[in-house]
Order: sequence, then structure tokens, then C-alpha cells
Amino acid sequence: MRLSETVIGNKYVIVKINTCGNSLYALWDLGITEGSEIERVGQSPFKDPSAYLIKDTVLAIRNELAELIEVMTK
Repeated sequence: MRLSETVIGNKYVIVKINTCGNSLYALWDLGITEGSEIERVGQSPFKDPSAYLIKDTVLAIRNELAELIEVMTK
């Protein structure tokens, strides 16, 4: 499943990141790496972006980027 399809309050594990180059390095810098636990904790009124908790940090990620991240239920 894609990160953009997750449900608020459920925990997931990042399985694969489908991008490369600078985008991939930017995600790694934010702590978004394969094997990391991530939880969707909120969503803006228009559903883009959404808020995710990863490694004790809340990040706002646009759906366009969340589509590139594959996760599985923890």
C-alpha cells in the first residue's frame, strides 16, 4: 500500500521508496528510510498535505510524495 492510502492512527513500516537522486536523499535526511516505523497523525482540511509521525518528529508530506512511499501494516 502507498503512504497516501494509510489511515490516521495506524502504524506502518516503510517497505520501499520509489524515487532516486535528490528526492531520495531529501527523504533520508528527514528520517524516511526503509524499515522505519511511520504513523499518519493528521490531515489538512483539503486532505493535502498529511501529517506523519516518524522517529519522534511530525512531518507534513504532500500526497504527491506520499504516493512514492510503499508501506505495510505493522
